[in-house]
Amino acid sequence: MHIWLKLRRWQLCIGASLGLLLLASIGRGFQLPLPSFLGGDLIASPLGLILPAAWWLLLAQVLSQGDPWLEQTALRPIRAFDAGLLSMLSGLIMGLSWLLASVLNQPLLLAIARNCLGFMGLGLLAARLFGWQTAALMPIALHLLSGFFGQRAGQILVWAWSLQPNPNLASWLQAAILWLVGIGWSIVQPARNPG
Repeated sequence: MHIWLKLRRWQLCIGASLGLLLLASIGRGFQLPLPSFLGGDLIASPLGLILPAAWWLLLAQVLSQGDPWLEQTALRPIRAFDAGLLSMLSGLIMGLSWLLASVLNQPLLLAIARNCLGFMGLGLLAARLFGWQTAALMPIALHLLSGFFGQRAGQILVWAWSLQPNPNLASWLQAAILWLVGIGWSIVQPARNPG
């Protein structure tokens, strides 16, 4: 267990989670302009909505460390430990986002928490299908594709949940389903080793 904790760098993961919320609270006014290929103006996506992709990039790097063969044959349930760590980090992000959004009156923090959940689920699914290198970049690709094709006439389409600055039920449902499927599949099947 001690080696697993050291290898998964749990302090770094918690620090990155806290840093994400701090950066999101401070930089809430920054916008990232994304063009729409379906017509219309540039969509000004809050920069905080892409920060969870950087957070996932760090988590994917941490999770990809270690020897896949040794982890698969270990007596201890390494994949269950990883799922527990990711669930704990998700709970930390959710709880602190809700608290900060209530205290600071910033609903964008809830959207950032939603993106953390959705990006984590998407990344875990991609790791099972394509390997960790692709999984690390999948949330960034989703966010950019959502910007390019996820708006029509100034309205964000339902499937482009990562662009919604005000969290609504449909965007939360999509992110929660991705997270649940990603966490569940990560317990059952190891990440694909492209080598």
